[in-house]
This record gives sequence, structure tokens and C-alpha cells, in this order.
Amino acid sequence: MSRKVIVAIGSENRAKVRSAELVLPKIFPSHEIQVIPVKADSGVSAQPMTDDESIKGATNRARQALEKANADYGIGMEGGVNKVGDKWFECGWIVVVDKSGKIGVGSSARFELSAKIMDRIFAGV
Repeated sequence: MSRKVIVAIGSENRAKVRSAELVLPKIFPSHEIQVIPVKADSGVSAQPMTDDESIKGATNRARQALEKANADYGIGMEGGVNKVGDKWFECGWIVVVDKSGKIGVGSSARFELSAKIMDRIFAGV
């Protein structure tokens, strides 16, 4: 019989939870997987403006989820923007933490944001 792996997602956002549900069976193919959405505060601004801030938010979410659900793993996901030279890019950051405190960090691909979109972000829209 396969071992059950409990994974807490530091968000109740359906898209974030579903993305974890889709990828976890590929990581743990011979395990039963239970995914638990957990309300978690990023502890950063609503729109992170640096990679460091985004990583901090994802880390905070992962740790809170792990603790609140008493899970085997906690996953935090945080989107943010980052300036490179004179251009702004969007990037998603993902942090996984296990019960021993070991942390893994990954990111999505980046894409450039237009000046029009950045104007809206700066305006808080």
C-alpha cells in the first residue's frame, strides 16, 4: 500500500490549488496525495515589487500552510514584478518546505510587462 503524503497549499486560490493537484502525482507517483488549501498571509505587499519580496511571500505562505495543516510539505506561491535594467518583468515564485525545515525555491519564466500595465500597478489598480 502506498504512503499518504499530505501537502498544504498556502492559498485558497483555486488556480494555485489546482496547479499543485496536477503536478504532485508526477512527483509522488506511488503515493496517495492529500492536498489541503490553507488561508495564509504572505506578509508582503499585495503586489510584490522585487524577487526578494516575492520569495519572502511564498516562503511565509509555505511555512504557515505546513504548520496549520500539520502536513508533510507546505507550498507557497507568490507572483510579483521585478525591474531588470529599465524594464519590468512578471515572475511567479514557488517555495516548498518540509517538516524538517528544508526549503526548495523555484520560479516561473518571466515576461516583460508593458508601460501601460506598470502604470496600473503603480496606481494600485
